[in-house]
Amino acid sequence: MNNSENYLHNIADRSYIQKELKQKAVRGASVTIASRLGEHAVHMISVIVLARLLTPKHFGLVAMVASVGSVFNVFKDLGLSDATIQAPQIDHKQVSTLFWVNSLFGLGISLLFIVFSPLIALFFKEPELVNIAIFFSLSFIFAGLSIQHMALLKRRMEFSKIAVISLGSSVVSVAAAIAAAALGFGYWAIIVRQVVLAVVLAVGAWVFCSWRPGKPSSLAGVLPMIKFGANIIGFYVLNYFAQNLDKTLIGWRNGAKMLGFYDRAYQLSGMPIETMTLPVQSVAVTTLSKLVNEPDNFKRYYLNALSILAFVGMPLSAFLAVVSKDLVLLLLGPQWGFTSDIFFFLSMGIGAQILYATQGWLHISMGRTDRWVKWGLVATPIILLSYVLGLRWGITGVAVFRTASFMILLLPGLWYAGKPINLKLSRILSEIWRYALCALVAGVLCALFVIPRLAPFNIGLRLGVSLCAYLVIYLASIVTIHRSTGPIKRVFSLLKLLLPAY
Repeated sequence: MNNSENYLHNIADRSYIQKELKQKAVRGASVTIASRLGEHAVHMISVIVLARLLTPKHFGLVAMVASVGSVFNVFKDLGLSDATIQAPQIDHKQVSTLFWVNSLFGLGISLLFIVFSPLIALFFKEPELVNIAIFFSLSFIFAGLSIQHMALLKRRMEFSKIAVISLGSSVVSVAAAIAAAALGFGYWAIIVRQVVLAVVLAVGAWVFCSWRPGKPSSLAGVLPMIKFGANIIGFYVLNYFAQNLDKTLIGWRNGAKMLGFYDRAYQLSGMPIETMTLPVQSVAVTTLSKLVNEPDNFKRYYLNALSILAFVGMPLSAFLAVVSKDLVLLLLGPQWGFTSDIFFFLSMGIGAQILYATQGWLHISMGRTDRWVKWGLVATPIILLSYVLGLRWGITGVAVFRTASFMILLLPGLWYAGKPINLKLSRILSEIWRYALCALVAGVLCALFVIPRLAPFNIGLRLGVSLCAYLVIYLASIVTIHRSTGPIKRVFSLLKLLLPAY
């Protein structure tokens, strides 16, 4: 048995008793969230620095390519990463075959993106997009080389290694982007970050994962996994339109500069969503996949996670909306003032999107990605319609209708995802509504009585005092509506479990 076969053998033989699984899940979540916070801190530095070195049009040009590139990005994985994580048993030949499928497909979509580059430039009426798209396509090649290595690390729940890879690639790529911007490379600085990120991530994955691919075997041995992945891709394709058509429409109708304003607001509002969903998803899907034959424990784990996300996500959403003007001014500078209006409305939907993302945990871990596709066929047209309706009122209208669409879809989406395990809507709602109400109350009271009184002070003091006031009001509301400090104690007990991971 060679090293790669032994690596997979250790995965298959590992026994996850309930206590050990809980410890690994909690510690994995702590490491992953800490890493994600570190990545976003690095990203925030890049936002602050690049916003002062580049112009809205620079960001708009890259956003045009990225909005189209995202659909190609969907296919780089083919859903095979989640298939590797979710499969009850997997061997060296299967993973090797999946590796070569991912690698060749990454090369294929890179070439296809290059072929489409003139059409992208023609659609947006920006000739520079041809060269941007060609350089952008390189990231797909390197992404294909790291997918199975990262999936195996997740399957083994080696989240500390994943954290080092992710944070390290983020630091190197941001440093490269800032250096390029400082040297006067303009929008190329943003593209440099994208490509360097993919390269360093691939190198890190190979360094920290000792598995090495062998010769590919017949596709017959991985057809069930490819089918599983195909359903995931089906949803991701639908989700691509849901997440990117707004930017495509704005770029087409309003031009690169206005898209630049919208894109910065979109990126700022997306940071907390990614921080709380992407790292937790890696841990949650791995853990829930191991509990799929224990329905009671499965539902308990999911509802506990949903409750904690609501406890944090709902107030975060309301607070960011309340301080949107000061936050944009501090991070981006006065030339980005219009972005604050867009950010206000997008921020109001952050909590809903954080919770809405957990439907994927259920579909993937239960192996019911077919239901995920069916839900996408219902949800995507609703989101797309919101963009079209909002466009009548300009960029701000798109932000308002986007937020409204996710609020409308939240509860139906979670109910549908949990139906195979008889997860009642009433149980889902009971974990959410109190936190949403308390977050709204705290936001309204801060906006009416705290924020106006802080106007004479400097921006740092305004944000600091606003945060303290908001937290006091929110926590007081939680205690009042629950008639106990139970929810707060539960979060702090979780934090105690997280700390030993360091």
